Amino acid sequence: MTETGPYYTDVQPGDIVYYNPLDSITIIYEQTSSVPTLTKMGEITSDLSVFENLPNDVDMRIELG
Repeated sequence: MTETGPYYTDVQPGDIVYYNPLDSITIIYEQTSSVPTLTKMGEITSDLSVFENLPNDVDMRIELG
């Protein structure tokens, strides 16, 4: 995946972002500082508490519903 849109610097809990330096998709699940290398792809609108106790490295599948 390559970054083609503008970078997104105002991250909010629930944002799904592409993290360019590591070529990865990241889910922001708690308040954090902004990183200038993110591209917003979407957002989660349901309860984010399921992410709080997950290990740091989890395999996930994201599907368009």
